[in-house]
Amino acid sequence: MAVENSTPISQAADFVGVRNHTPKPAADPDETPETLFGAAVQAINKRYQPGTLEHAEDHLPELAAQMKQAFDRLNWIWSGWIPGANLEPFKRSLRTWYDLTFTAIKEFEDFKNER
Repeated sequence: MAVENSTPISQAADFVGVRNHTPKPAADPDETPETLFGAAVQAINKRYQPGTLEHAEDHLPELAAQMKQAFDRLNWIWSGWIPGANLEPFKRSLRTWYDLTFTAIKEFEDFKNER
């Protein structure tokens, strides 16, 4: 890795990949918390059934609490988002809420099928 006439700093830059770092492509300008949340809600609504949340609250209180906490965190991150800022924290939070919501939907479907 040593390059002729290189300095310790340039060697370190090569080692950690700074010198030859390829920047990430710019984020999609149409990708915002609103568009991401809207897409998630559309997907949820395709399988959501009335009574899902009530079932989680009555029969799966830990899941219901996790869903509430995830939604509160999502709102908190969203409220502090500045256009052009990194969306990764929002995406991770949205994925957590989305996955928990789908778990509740699946649990409710299973409950209804057992009856």
